Amino acid sequence: CARTKCESIIVNVIAPFAIQQMLDELKSIKFLTIMVDTSNHKNLKLVPILIRYFNPLEDVKIKVLEFMNLKGETSNILSDYIINVLKKYNLLNNVVAFSGDNCNTNFGGISRKGTNNVFAILNEKLKRNISGIGCAAHILHNAMHSSTDILPTDIELIINKIFQYFHIYTVRIEKLKDFCDFVNIEYKNILGSVKTRWLSLQPAVSRIIDLYPALKSYFMSQEKCPTVLKTFFNDPVSIAWLYFVQSQLKVVCDTIKKIKGDHIIGMRGV
Repeated sequence: CARTKCESIIVNVIAPFAIQQMLDELKSIKFLTIMVDTSNHKNLKLVPILIRYFNPLEDVKIKVLEFMNLKGETSNILSDYIINVLKKYNLLNNVVAFSGDNCNTNFGGISRKGTNNVFAILNEKLKRNISGIGCAAHILHNAMHSSTDILPTDIELIINKIFQYFHIYTVRIEKLKDFCDFVNIEYKNILGSVKTRWLSLQPAVSRIIDLYPALKSYFMSQEKCPTVLKTFFNDPVSIAWLYFVQSQLKVVCDTIKKIKGDHIIGMRGV
């Protein structure tokens, strides 16, 4: 099974079997939540529709109901897509909630006003008021990001400053390795973070904590050490802020995994 045979088995055997199993289970389910998001893959805009429901025998379950490439992600395109899929599987009367990113397209903003959004259109087409659930992952992400913004030290700035300082400089890295040997710490590559994937800060913070004694000795020995880094490593409380951010990020990531399960699709910020 290299190419065509493998594809045929998956498309014509495994996928229909899995879908039929899900449909058989859904016959006994009265209520479910629709979850949707978009993900760009080159020139393709992939839009999965997930359903979440409670099975008394197996607890809360999340299944992929449909996965399709759409020509856009306007509220009308998304709502029509959702309605057509619900009709296809005869689930229109089972939907009690809609979950998606907290954006204008899905909910019309924080105040949830207006009628040109997916949530409002679904309420109109289903002819009843369903619950609108913002993405819990984004809510936790934004809460954690806001809390670190009021710390006396800009941890995100420090992490990326250290990363940029060593990123392409072989000589600096070799000197840092010598300091790691001196303090008996195994050297590991310095990691950076991305603003649009804020939770990527967790492994970067953990890496700085692992190398903290060597990094502090290194920067304190430099004649032309960047002022922001010199101030940071001179402050004895700096390591405490690193541990604080690390612990908070771990809590957020663990909570998101519990909320999302194994279906972390299109979750921006992770």
